[in-house]
Amino acid sequence: MSASNADRQSLPNIIDVGTGIATIATQGAFDAEMSKLRGGGGIASGNSGHDSSGQTGLRILMKELSYHVASNTNRGERAYLLKDISAFLEPGKMTALMGPSGSGKTTLLDLLAGRKTVGKMEGYLSFGGSQPTRQFLRRYTGYVEQFDTLLGDLTVREMLMYTAELKRPMEEPLEDKKRE
Repeated sequence: MSASNADRQSLPNIIDVGTGIATIATQGAFDAEMSKLRGGGGIASGNSGHDSSGQTGLRILMKELSYHVASNTNRGERAYLLKDISAFLEPGKMTALMGPSGSGKTTLLDLLAGRKTVGKMEGYLSFGGSQPTRQFLRRYTGYVEQFDTLLGDLTVREMLMYTAELKRPMEEPLEDKKRE
């Protein structure tokens, strides 16, 4: 028995290369930042996407993405925490992050959220066809930690707002975060 095309479209993307990703940000915030990165103009029409509901977003492309740090055991050598990860993520589609413990799932999410401050990332990463800066990643991407760090009494929206409130600079009003 095979799934119909409509059923296939509603299924999440599953990337099982030991790693995959999930990031959330609003189109308006991405458009503004990508316009700045490009020195004008909005998202190139071929790089933004529209799903059947009219939702827009950015395609995320990773090609041969690797991340390494200095080896603790062999001086002068590299320890690869991620090696040759490639994925293409469509906007508006859920993507499952799968892999065994220690396979690099959190490392990949940390790279995509701009959280890694040591080591070196190699390969190609683009959001809507443009390579993001670390500042862009820290401002517009993020993820919610494992379930054991969620507060059970809060809704998903309340938990995300709580996280945004903790992350924002003190001088930035919470209303600015709600708009983005």
